[in-house]
Amino acid sequence: MSEIDPTQPANPLPAETTGTSESARPASPKNGTPLPDADTVSIEALFPTRDIRLVIDQATNIVQAVVRDAATGKVLRKLPDDDWLKLVRKLRAFASEAIIDRKA
Repeated sequence: MSEIDPTQPANPLPAETTGTSESARPASPKNGTPLPDADTVSIEALFPTRDIRLVIDQATNIVQAVVRDAATGKVLRKLPDDDWLKLVRKLRAFASEAIIDRKA
């Protein structure tokens, strides 16, 4: 185990990574958009047997991830699940009614 020198920064960055901007990245040959960072990982590479979709629930504007088996199309999991979104809808409806001043 080595000692830590309090006068040195905790995690110094290498010189080549400092000051990198969007325009400094090489462009994709297909459409001209910047290529992802080297530390970006494709979801398909991590989960080759899964199909992951992001869906916006219209009633709550919450993003829900739907995970399906790529071979069968069967839904394996929804994050957050449908029951949770249903509860959020009910709580928001209750809160909107509870705030109304009924004395007026």
